[in-house]
Amino acid sequence: RKGNAGDAEKFTSAAEAFATQLISKEAEVENLKTMALNAAQASDQAKAAVQQNSRVLQQKLSERQKLLSQLDQAKMQEQMNTAMSSLSETVGQDVPTLEEVRDKIENRYAKAKGAAEVQGLSVESKMIEVEQASVNFEAQARLSELRSKLGLTDAAGSTDTPAEQPAAPEATEPAAAESTPTETGEAPA
Repeated sequence: RKGNAGDAEKFTSAAEAFATQLISKEAEVENLKTMALNAAQASDQAKAAVQQNSRVLQQKLSERQKLLSQLDQAKMQEQMNTAMSSLSETVGQDVPTLEEVRDKIENRYAKAKGAAEVQGLSVESKMIEVEQASVNFEAQARLSELRSKLGLTDAAGSTDTPAEQPAAPEATEPAAAESTPTETGEAPA
């Protein structure tokens, strides 16, 4: 049995060595886990910092572009002012302003448009209006005649009294000069 005790002691010391190595490896694993967790956190922080820097860079680029645009506008305005002042010196004060030119153009346009409208109201269009008024007058007269034949003038109330008839000054004077189809014996159109 002594041999077994020696073997047991060897196995025990081998087991202790393995246990020590296992404890050491477990500690290394825990350290590696902690390091991996720290690395992941650092990576997330780095990503956030990159995004933040990207936003700041975009803002700076946008601000730079805005400033360059304002600079270009200022240069153009300065050139325009220089050109206008040299033009005023060259031409003098007798030149009308843009507002005066606009007013003149609008006045000419209004006159031309008015003349076109006046020409549009030709004799032919007046004759058409007179003929239409004559037809309307004949229709009213015929309606009154039919009402009186049917005896509706008293019961329904006369709607064609002179006070209620619409005034048509252009239609009444020329229509009286023309002969209506009922006066000449022709049937109304």
